Amino acid sequence: MLYERCMQEQPVLVWSTEQRAMVPSGQTKIDCEGALKALKLMGQTLGMFKKDPVPEEPRVESLEEYLRRLDEEEAQKSST
Repeated sequence: MLYERCMQEQPVLVWSTEQRAMVPSGQTKIDCEGALKALKLMGQTLGMFKKDPVPEEPRVESLEEYLRRLDEEEAQKSST
């Protein structure tokens, strides 16, 4: 698995002028960026990061619309 490979410690190499080659410095490093990217891609593949649909907010009427609707409702009541 790529994640596990990225998390393995790798020796830090430095240039040795005496040996004229890259030699281990005694320190190690891991590829955190690669590991995080591998986990992110796995999660996306499995659908783990899908956002819930945003619920629609109730429609808010303007004052003019509200008054017009009241007038229409009252006109309907009086015509019946």
